[in-house]
Amino acid sequence: MPSGSAPSSRLNDLMHPVVAGLISVIVNYGGTFILVFQAAKVAGLSPELTASWVWSVSIGVGVTGLVLSWRYREPIITAWSTPAAAFLVTALATTPYAEAVGAYIVSATAFVALGLSGWFERVIRLIPPGIASWLLAGILLQFGIGAFGGASVDPLLVGLLVLAYLALKRCSPRYAVVGILVLGLVFLLLQGRVDLSGLRLQFAAPV
Repeated sequence: MPSGSAPSSRLNDLMHPVVAGLISVIVNYGGTFILVFQAAKVAGLSPELTASWVWSVSIGVGVTGLVLSWRYREPIITAWSTPAAAFLVTALATTPYAEAVGAYIVSATAFVALGLSGWFERVIRLIPPGIASWLLAGILLQFGIGAFGGASVDPLLVGLLVLAYLALKRCSPRYAVVGILVLGLVFLLLQGRVDLSGLRLQFAAPV
């Protein structure tokens, strides 16, 4: 093998997992934080408190993910639950924010204790997969149905994104979600329907 091909091969080997990881982060991060912003709106949180929420989750996920992945030599992510974020959208309508924070701290403590005890896997095995799937579907169903409700507001945009998703899912499934995200943003920018005048970059801090 020519010596010049070795760096190129190593670069290709590196790029594939980097791109896959980046796409995974964009999809999971963006999708979950849409729910976080909705939950913050339902709870009536201020922009500062919402930014603090996003900051703490982002820093927590980043630091613990790096440390645990480096320690165990496999991808590990923590403090991340899309169903839990979806549940907050409905729960915070009737539950005070402080009580929700306390409930999450108690839940996290219980999960850590359960994991350290070695009983977590045994408990999970006692729950039939069908029940876990039904619980998840029950939480996320309203968001799936609500997505089609936007067709009455902007049928052109919704139709364009649905067709683009189907095409990308067939040709390049890995980039389907990111593709429609970029396409939707470009479409709205070309129509002048995105107002970025109030957007500014600044450091967030815990509140």
